[in-house]
Amino acid sequence: MSDRLSMRSVVTLLVGLALTASAALADPQTLRNGDDLFLSGVSATETLTAPRDVLAAGATVNLRGSVAHDAHATGFDVEVEAATGGSVYAAGATVTQRGTVGQDLTASGFTVRTTPEAVTTGNARLSGGVVTIEGPVTGALTASGGEVVLNAAVGGDVVLAAGSLRFGPAARIGGTLRYFTGAAVEIPASVVAPDRVTFVQVHMTNPFRDMGGMGRDRWPRMPGMLSVMAGFAVTLGFLTLLGAMFLTFVPSPVEALRRSALARPGRCLIAGFLGLACLFGLVPVGAMTIIGLPLVPFVLLAVIVLWTLAYLLGAYALALRVVQAAGVTQEPGVWGRVGALTGGLIVVALLNFIPVVGWMINLTLVLWGLGAMVLMMVAWKAGPSAPAPLPKGHSA
Repeated sequence: MSDRLSMRSVVTLLVGLALTASAALADPQTLRNGDDLFLSGVSATETLTAPRDVLAAGATVNLRGSVAHDAHATGFDVEVEAATGGSVYAAGATVTQRGTVGQDLTASGFTVRTTPEAVTTGNARLSGGVVTIEGPVTGALTASGGEVVLNAAVGGDVVLAAGSLRFGPAARIGGTLRYFTGAAVEIPASVVAPDRVTFVQVHMTNPFRDMGGMGRDRWPRMPGMLSVMAGFAVTLGFLTLLGAMFLTFVPSPVEALRRSALARPGRCLIAGFLGLACLFGLVPVGAMTIIGLPLVPFVLLAVIVLWTLAYLLGAYALALRVVQAAGVTQEPGVWGRVGALTGGLIVVALLNFIPVVGWMINLTLVLWGLGAMVLMMVAWKAGPSAPAPLPKGHSA
């Protein structure tokens, strides 16, 4: 592309946005520094008489009046009605250029449009999902988007890249036209002479469609029943071994957690829900603080570990309660507890094959077990206390 943004323009835009974006969600603010004017707020709407540059940021940005030099605007809904003596740089979800531009126009957004009265004296560079050019461009035009519509006169060369390209009745190109699409487009001779048109065919990718074939060379078919059963056995063996280690080496804390889960099931479910919400909430909070970004992987690891341990605790507490309800009054030894855990894991795993109900039961076990852990941590922070009594009819 022959048209390039100068480094000065890019730096100016970034500095301006950095200064204004921090206040973009606050009350409308106006700041003057030298001859530059900074605007920010939920709705940065002003009628201006700016002696130099204007830099605006907000959810809604609407610039009216006149700007002697450059205008920089960013927001969700951006409209530039002001006449500018310099260049316009705009970015947002919806960007509409209505005022005349003394030099160059650079805009990017989901929807970008220049209206018929928006005359650009210099070059125009536009990018978006849907780009509509109705305002005349004296210089060169560079535009790219999923859909590009040209319905204005362009004095210089034009470069267009689009998935869908259309020309309106007012389209005129004084220079050459180079367009990049998936297939050639019929261009009326009234727009540009055929000998000044260059077509470059490009392969238009669809990432969602292409993702459908990922891994087919490695996994050309679904795994067989034997593979599924082997995976189930390995997972069951790992969870049983992990649970057996806890029952063997730290039986007292496990027993205290089981007692707490059986004594206060409702409170455990609520505490588990809150604890899980806090764990998942640490991920975006850590990412937003920037400083906490290095800790995000450890938070995710903690979620996986606690989820697994809570699942084991819930399955163990439920299985042992069922065994005792069946009439086994003798306190089981280590192997008896491991056997109860194994049986419980098999049953709750098979429940997953029941649509909706199965995974809800498994999730409830996780919340139940995690809640018992949370309540024990709260009790530990509060100080020593007697273990939670079992409900009437329960045995240790």
